[in-house]
Amino acid sequence: MEHIFKVLKIKKEQIIIIGRLIECSVSIEMSIKYKKIKSVILRSAFTSICDFIKEKMTERFRNMEKINKVVCPTLFINGKDDNLGNYRHSIELMKECQGQFIWNYLMK
Repeated sequence: MEHIFKVLKIKKEQIIIIGRLIECSVSIEMSIKYKKIKSVILRSAFTSICDFIKEKMTERFRNMEKINKVVCPTLFINGKDDNLGNYRHSIELMKECQGQFIWNYLMK
């Protein structure tokens, strides 16, 4: 934005910020930071990324319901300190998997 203001010499009052889906979060942040912008357009906005993911994921990716159909050799890799995916999910999936385990690798 600073480039737009300083180099291109466009006034804040002339700026319209547009965001779609995840971009809405950036658009909201920018409209808070640059209060004098003309307007913000939020297309397909969501209340929070957690709410968005919950809605989308409830319809698909039901791994627990499907893992018992996996019969090929299977490798599970997870980190105990992984802050994105809880390693306990892998343990539960391993219990139901019908394939031979190549290796159960839990990193620290």
